[in-house]
Amino acid sequence: MRNFNEMRYFSIIILIFISFLSFTGCNIINPSEKIPAYLHIDSFELRGNYDSSGTLSHSITDVWVVIDNEFIGAFELPADIPVLKEGSHKLILKAGIKENGISNTRLPYPFYAPYISTINLQANKTDTIRPVINYNIGGYKMPFNEDYENPNYAFVKSTESTITPEVTDQKGFVFEGNHSLIARLIKVNDIFQIESIQLYQLPRANAVFLELNYKTNIVIEVGYYAVSASQTYQHLVLSLNPTKTWKKIYINFGGEVSYEPSDYFFRIFLGAIKYTASDTSVVQLDNIKLLYLE
Repeated sequence: MRNFNEMRYFSIIILIFISFLSFTGCNIINPSEKIPAYLHIDSFELRGNYDSSGTLSHSITDVWVVIDNEFIGAFELPADIPVLKEGSHKLILKAGIKENGISNTRLPYPFYAPYISTINLQANKTDTIRPVINYNIGGYKMPFNEDYENPNYAFVKSTESTITPEVTDQKGFVFEGNHSLIARLIKVNDIFQIESIQLYQLPRANAVFLELNYKTNIVIEVGYYAVSASQTYQHLVLSLNPTKTWKKIYINFGGEVSYEPSDYFFRIFLGAIKYTASDTSVVQLDNIKLLYLE
């Protein structure tokens, strides 16, 4: 009889436990979730001194978010960003770009200073942020900024070029300011190429980028000549596809230059070749800037 009563007792305990689980199981498996605060960011505004940083045209596509030194994530703009924090926090927003214009290679652009502020986060509340940034003051070198507004041009026609580009002020062919560069390739096998007049010594371990605005109906090739005391050779970094509208691009030279011997200097080139007998091919360029971190 005792064994029967003990079994009956344990059975009741088990039934009570199962009943408890049936009422609380959902809360154990799916505990109540914390309600996030939200950040809404449409775009960055780039400001600066034209004399020191050149054009303020940009193609900032992403925002990289850091709160209290914790990386929250990278988000394509415009963005609504959930944040599981409340109260006052340090907010850092870094302007992100598409490296070489490629969607799969995004990074915070190292030449733009971050936006830094303090924000008071509240659950289920959206704060709209309008970040204003500048170029990193004193944090980089800009060997040249070719905007074609000054006749002391940084680029000249290469000996390989069969056509001569021109600096134009014609309405509809100027990106900004009063002048841009235009090259017209008319015949099959016409070659357009310009190269920097100066040779530049570039760092092997730091970021090196070429910025430019361009519009073209033919592929543009961008790269450098590596020059030593004993030899010179040409190296292609990136090919730019045709575009019907002006575009801004950030071309990463650092990854290529880092493999070059330390005694080499560099001359930047841009060019195109007309392979077909179609209509005139037109290349338009403006605001060609070389930058590197010190």
